[in-house]
Amino acid sequence: MIGREAGWPRVLLLGPVPEHEGGTSTGGVATHVAELAQALARAGVGVAVYADNSVPFEQPLTRSWGPLFGRMPLSRTLVGIRPLLSIRSIRLSLRTAAQQGPLEALGKRYAVTLSNVLGLDRAIRLFDPDIIHCHQPDFRAAYLRVTGDSRPCVLTMHSLSALADRTPPHLRDLALRSVHAADKVVCVSEDVRQGLEAVAPSVQSLIIVNGVDLERFRSAARDLDVPLSNVGPLLLFVGRVAVEKGADDLMRAFATVLSIHPRARLVLAGPLDGYDPAEGALAMGLPRESWEHTGPVDPAEVARLLSATDVLVMPSRLREGQPRVIIEAMAAGTPVVATSVGSIPKLLAGGEAGVLVPPGDPDALAQSLLRLLGDRAASRRIAQAAESLASSYDVNGVASELLAVYKQAIDEAASR
Repeated sequence: MIGREAGWPRVLLLGPVPEHEGGTSTGGVATHVAELAQALARAGVGVAVYADNSVPFEQPLTRSWGPLFGRMPLSRTLVGIRPLLSIRSIRLSLRTAAQQGPLEALGKRYAVTLSNVLGLDRAIRLFDPDIIHCHQPDFRAAYLRVTGDSRPCVLTMHSLSALADRTPPHLRDLALRSVHAADKVVCVSEDVRQGLEAVAPSVQSLIIVNGVDLERFRSAARDLDVPLSNVGPLLLFVGRVAVEKGADDLMRAFATVLSIHPRARLVLAGPLDGYDPAEGALAMGLPRESWEHTGPVDPAEVARLLSATDVLVMPSRLREGQPRVIIEAMAAGTPVVATSVGSIPKLLAGGEAGVLVPPGDPDALAQSLLRLLGDRAASRRIAQAAESLASSYDVNGVASELLAVYKQAIDEAASR
């Protein structure tokens, strides 16, 4: 067993981690999981992470917070598996969990699902946590149920994507049953809580925002207060480069911005996901030197980009839970233009701490960007208002709130 720290619960976080920590993808939830693990460790909590987005590896890796567990290699001899976790029983459990169809019904190939179930079971046995904190109610919570482990579970709803109408019915049902099975349910925003209440009115939930390492972005802004390019305004997009994230709307809006500011530049930072910005730029006649796609970037690079950017643009068409890049921009003192979807209006104080535009409207997006770029005084006022609001999202405070929830869940489980 990995040593037990006295006086604090041992917490296993179940979720993705970013690429620089050993994951195979980077996103808001992955970054949050890694930063939460670090904050819990700083508070003296014994913490480990099971990363379902890892490649298979034999032994846990050492990270700043402690151990990182990953998927079980299937090529090795499967020894030490609890009787419940025979391959036959896993097949039956997965079919029951998915309630229909092929073993891939969880949205993953069966080999990946099996690798995750066995890897999670290994993490639980070796780390022996007092509580498990699962991020999102989708296949991760299903992996946990298949292991048969009965210790308390806290479930964080980062968004409503698993419960959306477009989600296949059997996966939506899987997520709902995971929500009902959790000991405590945390929503990252009031909008997410209301959405959950609409489909699961009997579930009691509480709101705890996602934390951000604010000092990383504040220090980057202090260290680099000059733009990356001194030839014109710089616009930044961070996230999946996808149509539903507004990438196409942004390229169209940028064409209008470029007609007024011919030296403007656009940086798209994030993985491509069904949208090719090169094709979009070609269709809109954008000069190749006016835009750049960096691919995924780590938190340090996001901080550097934000500190040097004139405007962060978040043109999503989705019902966003709590986009962390907006909070990061607020901490860095970078003005934000974003669509009025999900929790974003509340995050930006109804427009006082950022500019809100309708989703799917590139013309409105372009005009808002032009107004902000043309009024530096207004841009500074918005950035200052945002900076003052960012403090409530400090990851250390969020870790303290979650620690109280962990202890309550453990105490309630012990009394049952």
